[in-house]
Amino acid sequence: MKVEYFIAKRTMDTNRGGYSGFIIKLATVATALGLAVMIISTSMITGFKNEISEKIFGFWGHIHLTDWDANRSIYKSTPIAYDTSLVEQLVQIEAMEVEINTYDNGVRVFDQIQTAGGIDYMHSFAVLAAVMESKNEHEGIILKGLGGDFDWDRFGKYIRSGNALDFASDTLGQRQILISEQTALRMNLDVGDRLRINKIQDGRQKSRVMKVVGLYKTGLEEYDKKFALVNIGAIQDFNAWGANEIGGYEIFIEHIDDLPVLTFEVNGQLLSNQSGLHADSIRDKFPRIFEWLDLQDVNKRVILGLMLLVGIINMITALLILILERTKMIGILKSLGYANKRVRRIFLFFSGNILVRGILWGNFIGLGFCMLQDRFGLIRLSEADYYLSTAPIEIPIVEVLGLNVLCIIVTMLFLILPTYLVSRVRPVDTLRFN
Repeated sequence: MKVEYFIAKRTMDTNRGGYSGFIIKLATVATALGLAVMIISTSMITGFKNEISEKIFGFWGHIHLTDWDANRSIYKSTPIAYDTSLVEQLVQIEAMEVEINTYDNGVRVFDQIQTAGGIDYMHSFAVLAAVMESKNEHEGIILKGLGGDFDWDRFGKYIRSGNALDFASDTLGQRQILISEQTALRMNLDVGDRLRINKIQDGRQKSRVMKVVGLYKTGLEEYDKKFALVNIGAIQDFNAWGANEIGGYEIFIEHIDDLPVLTFEVNGQLLSNQSGLHADSIRDKFPRIFEWLDLQDVNKRVILGLMLLVGIINMITALLILILERTKMIGILKSLGYANKRVRRIFLFFSGNILVRGILWGNFIGLGFCMLQDRFGLIRLSEADYYLSTAPIEIPIVEVLGLNVLCIIVTMLFLILPTYLVSRVRPVDTLRFN
């Protein structure tokens, strides 16, 4: 084995220049670029999916608890009583093993699934469709009411100017409103301006003057265009609800992969308590956008498959050229008693050397570009189309390591076949020719 490696290394060292050197460099560059493209595309798609998902979850939470009999729409609320004991019970859900009943070909199967975490926290909310009036401008708006239990840390990064709602200073829940930059531009409003909210209730118009305390921007045009945030007290007043009535609860979980299991578990606890509530995951409420995000995985698999195929073809071509160019060396080695297996091993070491160099450069180029994109935002996007102004980057370390291993193993397996060309080289023919 050491002899074959020595011959392969010396052969590569003597092929620095000339045609062989060009082939080696070309194969190295092609391998590096192929892997770099795979790393960049994987990091961008991962970052894109996570960034969009985080925006949606930050606005709506992961699970909604609403009245069982209500039309579970995001634009309308049916009042329920705030239940302190239920909240305390649900927030205590931690990592657990959940038994889920499924059916396989009509046979009932019990699956045991272990969650990575539990429920992080939950807060009350309510929504109300109304009309916003500013000077000579009128526009429909969906008010989302929040209470003092809302965690602004998740949403605070989207506030571009002004401040969040101050529940302590707005005790009546009638004074403050947080609108999007898009709405402010259409309605010609800014922080500190006042507007009127109108709502028809029981055949009569209810109105309230509110002060714009801040402007937000999530980049999700559908939300930025339609929603404004207010104190939940304003919703209660418009709807003539009691002070203890809310539209439902938004639940945030610790690990997104646990969403289906924890939604199932929450529904189980709600049924056992006969609370009259039902839990829906946000993926069920917005299926189209999450289906669109899931399609990005198909794009990723296509890109990775094509790049891997190109890399394999490139390495096979380079190996065939090098074998044909080294026919004389093969003949001499075989005349000295080298078996075909040992000669093939030389060229596999030769190819492996090229492959490893290409992979090292590919990681350097791919990871380097990802860091530059993350730092400087080199690639810009249309926020109206993609919900983001720059292409996001999130390097999945495990996937990147997997790509490296996959490239090495799959490529080397495919390189075994062309080395069998060595067995067709007859020493007597090569020596006679020379």
